[in-house]
Amino acid sequence: VFPFMLADGTVVSATEADAATGSGLTVRLVSSRTKVAIEYANGDILSVDIPDRYQGRVCGLASNFDDVPTNDLGRTSDGSFTNSTWEYATSWSVDRIAASSSMFSAAAEQQCVIRDTPPPGDACDGASAAVVAAATARCSVLTDVFGPYRMCHSTVPPQTFYDACMIDTCLDGKDCATFRQYERLCTSLGRPIQSVFDRCDVCFGDGSSCANRYRSCTATGASQFQLFNDLLVNFPGKCVYTLAEDCSRGDFA
Repeated sequence: VFPFMLADGTVVSATEADAATGSGLTVRLVSSRTKVAIEYANGDILSVDIPDRYQGRVCGLASNFDDVPTNDLGRTSDGSFTNSTWEYATSWSVDRIAASSSMFSAAAEQQCVIRDTPPPGDACDGASAAVVAAATARCSVLTDVFGPYRMCHSTVPPQTFYDACMIDTCLDGKDCATFRQYERLCTSLGRPIQSVFDRCDVCFGDGSSCANRYRSCTATGASQFQLFNDLLVNFPGKCVYTLAEDCSRGDFA
């Protein structure tokens, strides 16, 4: 199916980072006219890449691209500034979003739903002490000076990500997107990290959720056997052989 081109010239492609776990799906849209690229990764990270010629000529939730990061958040659609995340986000919302019939042959209109009242100023307001304690312990991994991201702190300050982590964890207990985005930024900037995602792409997992995808088998045979590089090896007594599947190539090694 991928890649394919929409009627307006936009190229849509998709990649899967880990064929073994089925995770890490990334969908990327690139406009052939403007060269603006939109990427949606892992179901939780949306990125926009804009050519330099648009510097200072854009606005919205992705800010104005003026190379001044301190003013990226807070400027509303009418040009004013606010400290309220709710006001900032909703000022750029639209009442209705309709899929373009020029892009999809049988497009159905989609409604953008906006809540009438904002959430609490502090996402952890009203949360139980246990929830707040768990959120703090979990999110503190981001700022831990001895933790897995310590080598990246000087390049990507973690405080903003810690705050976002607290919001996500207190609201619905889902904080993996914050860790994934921080790791992605650090890696893209060449900073070493120790990932908190296991081989199954689960944050703080133990690798067991996809164990059935990593198959192996054992067999008992004679003391002489041939290796995969055609060498013959002799051991006294009987030996146990283990074959582990190479999940990226789908064969055994």
